[in-house]
Amino acid sequence: MSDRPQYDEWEFEEQHRHDVEWLGTTATTGTEGAPGMPVFLDRERNEVFRAETDVERQLLSEVTESTRSTAESSVTEVIQNIGDELGWERLSEFGEENS
Repeated sequence: MSDRPQYDEWEFEEQHRHDVEWLGTTATTGTEGAPGMPVFLDRERNEVFRAETDVERQLLSEVTESTRSTAESSVTEVIQNIGDELGWERLSEFGEENS
């Protein structure tokens, strides 16, 4: 199991988010050699997105081009699609329950 943080207590750089759930960390970013990124569910916006991390400041920045809607696909489908594309290094408890 990875020793990466779970991101539960981290803040988002651009805006305050009220109803965001950490789903897990991808195994890769899709770029050869690049480590994975944490993935979050924003319940308020019905979106799943990846985030870049600033470990020293425990700060997250949304990668806007990674956003996927959960209005048209279920959270389960989005989790499975991300797993098919990038693999999962680690899923949160919520991510496991919904995969």
